[in-house]
Amino acid sequence: EHSGAVGDLIIDHQTGLVVDPNIQRDIGEAIDKYLSDEELRNRILLAAQHRLSEYTPEKYVKTLLSVLPSSAPL
Repeated sequence: EHSGAVGDLIIDHQTGLVVDPNIQRDIGEAIDKYLSDEELRNRILLAAQHRLSEYTPEKYVKTLLSVLPSSAPL
């Protein structure tokens, strides 16, 4: 289970390849798959670029302000 930025940004086989960082074989297989499959690389690249465009500072502030009580000091 990933949390934080990885959990928010990376969707396995859509915006990246998620592997257990403690299992070297899985890391190697993911790297091999990514490097040998041009279609997968291009699909991940486009999806990741789109996904990252959703995380702008302006959107972050807007979301943050929407969850803060209006009486909270800034």
